[in-house]
Amino acid sequence: MANPNFPTLSKKPASIIPIPEDAGLATDMSDGYAVSRARFTRSRLTFSVTYTALSYSDLEKIIDFYRETIYGTALAFNWTNEDPNSKYYNTIFTVRMTELGEPSFTQPHWWSISFKVVQV
Repeated sequence: MANPNFPTLSKKPASIIPIPEDAGLATDMSDGYAVSRARFTRSRLTFSVTYTALSYSDLEKIIDFYRETIYGTALAFNWTNEDPNSKYYNTIFTVRMTELGEPSFTQPHWWSISFKVVQV
């Protein structure tokens, strides 16, 4: 089964912050030295995504996608980085949503929401 795609929204995210995973493992020894090595062969990225000034229909698209398509954190999906200042701009990642923030009403007719996605 092919992965679903994140819904297309009328606005771009206000911010997309890439956070690299620590791929190392370190142990302190009794004589004061530390031993370290790579734990994984790749460092996954977590993206913290924030949308502001979303219409209610766009907010519903995100919430419906989370509830009815990917079932919370259960399924992976395809997500495109839409930050034109990022080196990952227009890169499609297979991710899993790990956190969906509470929507907030910012001004009449506009909403904001944040979520985090992690590479699979």
